[in-house]
Amino acid sequence: MYNLPHFKADNQADVIAFMYAHPFITLCCVDAKGHPVATHIPVLFEEREGVLYLQAHIMRKQEHTLAME
Repeated sequence: MYNLPHFKADNQADVIAFMYAHPFITLCCVDAKGHPVATHIPVLFEEREGVLYLQAHIMRKQEHTLAME
């Protein structure tokens, strides 16, 4: 990955605000045949003692979970 300052946020509070405004992640992996699999997943955020925790759920027996078996 390129590490370019132009694409970095200067303020951690801005990053956290963006995450709360857009509570989705894209989980990417490769299946057994080498094909990419990407799934959009809603997430919940919780800050505890200055640490940010993410919680998400992926259904079983879906394309993504089968790819990670």
